Amino acid sequence: MYEIKYSELVFKVKFSEDAVLPKHKTLMLNGALLNVLVDLYCIHKRICRSCSIVSRCLIQKLLGNGYEADKPLILQTYNLQPYYVIDCNDENKNFQQDQELTFSIRLFHEAIDYISQFIYAFQQIGSTGLSKNKARYTVIGIYNNQNRPIFENGVFQESNIHIEYISDYITWRKSCIKNNVALLFTTPFILEQANFHYFFDIDNLFYSIKERLRNFGALEQQDTVWLGAFDEQKYIVHCTLHLVKQIYPIKALNFNKVIIGLKGEIKFSKKAYDLIDYLIACEKLCIGSHILLGYGRYIIKGDR
Repeated sequence: MYEIKYSELVFKVKFSEDAVLPKHKTLMLNGALLNVLVDLYCIHKRICRSCSIVSRCLIQKLLGNGYEADKPLILQTYNLQPYYVIDCNDENKNFQQDQELTFSIRLFHEAIDYISQFIYAFQQIGSTGLSKNKARYTVIGIYNNQNRPIFENGVFQESNIHIEYISDYITWRKSCIKNNVALLFTTPFILEQANFHYFFDIDNLFYSIKERLRNFGALEQQDTVWLGAFDEQKYIVHCTLHLVKQIYPIKALNFNKVIIGLKGEIKFSKKAYDLIDYLIACEKLCIGSHILLGYGRYIIKGDR
């Protein structure tokens, strides 16, 4: 597997007024971010399909192409493959003035070069406000995963941007996982629409892993062979997945978007350890459809 580099940013913001936010905040944060980036960089009135520079567009590069700026994020094409991932584990919905919110952004490959744009965008969002009540905030600081400041008190410290590599992450995680490997979806897994049906087939999982790694240019020829030779009877011990349905009302279009995914646990046999590198890599990358909405997150468990 070819190398994938990434950098983690931890944002800490403080609300200037009381705020009401959704329980799951990834869609909200991505929507606010992309609105700012489109306002800053779009030159074609949000009509991507006929834009003459779409192949050189910063936003398209960050999202792996296919983004349509004139559509709500919830209605975007199912196969967007972003080069960044936003996560927020804080499920609190009611924030008081001066209360803090922490969320993280993981940037991959060339997206690392645009850290200053991400910082500026979230400063702008703080001025205009988040969510329906447009709650304003100030950016306390932005830190690397060693808690060293990248941006604090108006000062950008580029030297504290920490570049990491998926290969090192795999090595560290494998030291904690031996035998009896299990995959636990922490958010629903949404199958790519072109490959979608309501009955889970383990081939869907490895198809999504393969597509995500292919999007990052990480697959060597042998990787494709190994992932393509997956045999469910050899690798799966037990599968306890259930359907999860989420309804997103789109008031502007008087329309409800329904998204159906799968959540639960997959237990693998010892033979699956042959594929552990790919499973661990996608802990960081996330898989499947609607990654921008917060779907496709999982963790790998195993005996120490």
